Amino acid sequence: MTHLAGYLVELRSGLPFHRYVQENILRPLGMTHTTMAQPEPEPVSRALAPGYRLLNGRQVRAEGAKYGHMPPHGAGFRSTATDMAAFMRARLSGGSPILEPESVRLMQGRRFANAEGTSGMGYGFQEYTRNGLRLVVHRGNIPGYFAVMALIPERGLGLYASYNGSGKGGPDSAWDLVNAFADRFAPSSPPAAGASGTLPDVAGFVGTYRSAQASDTADLGKLSAFMSAVTVTAGQDGILTTTGAVALVTASAASLVAMFADFEGNQADFFLGGSPMFSAIRTLPALAALATAASLAVTVLAWLRGWWGWAGRIHHTAVLLAAGAYLSVALSYNLLG
Repeated sequence: MTHLAGYLVELRSGLPFHRYVQENILRPLGMTHTTMAQPEPEPVSRALAPGYRLLNGRQVRAEGAKYGHMPPHGAGFRSTATDMAAFMRARLSGGSPILEPESVRLMQGRRFANAEGTSGMGYGFQEYTRNGLRLVVHRGNIPGYFAVMALIPERGLGLYASYNGSGKGGPDSAWDLVNAFADRFAPSSPPAAGASGTLPDVAGFVGTYRSAQASDTADLGKLSAFMSAVTVTAGQDGILTTTGAVALVTASAASLVAMFADFEGNQADFFLGGSPMFSAIRTLPALAALATAASLAVTVLAWLRGWWGWAGRIHHTAVLLAAGAYLSVALSYNLLG
């Protein structure tokens, strides 16, 4: 929803989003080497470290538009560790000079969680627990770059790291760094003695879950929620078991593989909707709805006029019910319209 929030800022302020950020956040904090302008100003571009991505087992220069892999969001901003330190100091010291303390509390507080005792989400932050302490973390990546910021508000500590490479192991190495940082500067206390002999009641966690971070508007982004469904079951020993997510294993997967084979070259079209192929994929549920409506009309006429015999009418009715089930799923995942 950050793209919508940025648009609302533009409507309210009457300024392009990057200018509003520059004048009301970056300049007051002294972040002179940071920008959200696209493309970035020449001085920032000149000082930017080249980004690399993994291709056929080796790192190559990341070229083309710099859009991330989870639509819909923009191409991100450019910054330095020194500038990000100023941003973290503001977040850890009450927000001055850009925010009121209450605004900081609301932004870093929990806004959503699947259940009590689990990590949740704040405004732009993901909760993470290490050594019994609550961290608020924000990660981001675009082709060729990966960054992580972790704050421990209770201790007034913050960490920022940026990598000019992406590929296998990048996110894991960032989490390893966050864990090592928390272990070094906020070590755990000895565990308190707890009750034993009673298994927790885990029945309330049983069910099917889907990601709350999926797009519902951009081209194939609507499919991500459906493809990431996870089912949770409980055993008699109090252990929860998860299965999922759904994988594309049908023949149509080949066409998706072909589309993503050159993702770096196609990413602007993917996120901005300029690709005829991606747009065609989105029309399939609508075409299925039209075909189902026609099938419904023909099947009703077949029953009224006795066409095809009993076996044929039952067969077409079963196909119609299957099509209706598909459309109900497509509707629930906002794939229609």
